[in-house]
Amino acid sequence: KDRSARIGDSITLECLATGYPPPKIQWYKGRELVVPDRRIATSSRGHLVINAIQQSDTGYYTCVAVNTAGSDSVSVSFSVDQTDVFVFPDDNSAVQCLGVGIPPPVVTWYKDDKPLGVGGRVYSTTQGELIISRATPEDSGTYSCVARSSAGSVTAVVQVSVGVPPAILKRPSDIAVNMGDVIRLECVFQGVPTPRVTWQHNGRNLQYMTPRLVIRDARPQDAGLYRCTGTNLAGRASAETSVTVRITPKIIQPPTDRTLNEGETLILSC
Repeated sequence: KDRSARIGDSITLECLATGYPPPKIQWYKGRELVVPDRRIATSSRGHLVINAIQQSDTGYYTCVAVNTAGSDSVSVSFSVDQTDVFVFPDDNSAVQCLGVGIPPPVVTWYKDDKPLGVGGRVYSTTQGELIISRATPEDSGTYSCVARSSAGSVTAVVQVSVGVPPAILKRPSDIAVNMGDVIRLECVFQGVPTPRVTWQHNGRNLQYMTPRLVIRDARPQDAGLYRCTGTNLAGRASAETSVTVRITPKIIQPPTDRTLNEGETLILSC
């Protein structure tokens, strides 16, 4: 039965064989004998365990049972589920599709289900590599690598994202609020990958990481300059706004009742 798994997962392939004398089990990937290492283990009971799965683990695996009376074999295809590739704008990138098997498979790359040619900025090589030259945002999308042979086919899917620096969609506006009111600021960015938003108040970092900043029960110390910054792998952008907190007048020394004689001068303080 064909199997698949995601990058970083673990998988166990089983191969149960009977015979007399009891057969010895060996595993092959394509033509190569599978040699146990820190990630890969085999057992005398016919198990093949692959830990911390990588894209290069894609391919055909053959279980061979051998004793003095003969041998038998069975093959299974294993594919690694969708993974993500990030490319900086104007950079070059090569994505490998390691198809191995008996006979050697023919590798074809597709973008959004359309086969890629061998020329242009985005193309596939005869060695099965996907080449992206001078990457642009239009190169983002779903790419499929299909390795075909007479034994069957194996497909690996890659999601390619070309970075787009943050751009400000909505800037916060300068505002003035009364003391005790709610301060609401909004700063919206777009970009690939999605920008991470941070806030500062008068140069001091705030513990807010959302596009909306809400401060309840405004105080005079909340006034000042606020800066929002959007950051991703492709760059950063910032915007600033000013917040004024108005203080309602309060009489701290009211005038007192006074009695004067006619002709005297009256001075009232407030």
